[in-house]
Amino acid sequence: MVFEEKCDSCGRFTETKYCGVKKINVCVDCCLLCNIRSKCELRVWFHDLVPIISVKGKISR
Repeated sequence: MVFEEKCDSCGRFTETKYCGVKKINVCVDCCLLCNIRSKCELRVWFHDLVPIISVKGKISR
């Protein structure tokens, strides 16, 4: 579940989610910049890094 709360890593109020590895609430920027993402079960949970484009050229989610 995503909440508008204070990121425990950078201090901004934005969409956050609990990080099971660091045991804190993190925002998308802190999650993507994390150096231990290989151990994370929730990595890139905010949005796709590369949009998926269908055959018709429309972005699908």
